[in-house]
Amino acid sequence: MGASSREQAGPLASDSERDRRWSVVKYAAASRIVALLLGVVSNAIVNDYDASTSLILPDASSALEGALRVLAHVFIRWDAFYFLHIADAGYVHEQEHAFFPLLPLLMRVVSSTVLAPLAPWVDRRIVLALAGLVVSNVSFVLAAVTLYMLGRATLRNERLAYVAALLFVAAPASAFMSAVYTESLFAWLVFSALLLIAQRQYLWAALCLSVSGLCRANG
Repeated sequence: MGASSREQAGPLASDSERDRRWSVVKYAAASRIVALLLGVVSNAIVNDYDASTSLILPDASSALEGALRVLAHVFIRWDAFYFLHIADAGYVHEQEHAFFPLLPLLMRVVSSTVLAPLAPWVDRRIVLALAGLVVSNVSFVLAAVTLYMLGRATLRNERLAYVAALLFVAAPASAFMSAVYTESLFAWLVFSALLLIAQRQYLWAALCLSVSGLCRANG
């Protein structure tokens, strides 16, 4: 009887985990859409400050390019300016060596693969900026799911792991995780490494931590 109960509980627990995991994915993805929309609306309402974005993003030559430029203009701020320039032209200026190469490299990969159909109609720098948004926002969703899995592995509490992941998603500062910064990518890599350590897969954990070292200098 006990063995039979455990056999029935196994699939039920697995289904519950799968449902919670997909729930985290949906909430995390929805939060990124909200963050992007709030960024565009806020930028349209509030007087903009000089972020020198016009120095790197070209003027739009079509309606499509104009719409995509509006989105890119909102999130190419501060460090993102340097990441975009590195992705476009490589390390040209001395101060750019403070920024690590993983994000610019992924921006190039995404722009030349997933976003390649935009190339004939949209300037390369705008496509690279959009690629940075794709990398950051996909990494955020993956980080949220990985945090949930890490919570299950370490806390041994399904509900607490789920709540922790939702709080990560809902944190006000997570708006910065949608910008072309390294926070989301770094979080995903470190959460993955910690999960692999919890699963005693130390070699893969070391690999994740090594790759995270190409992302940023500190956590």
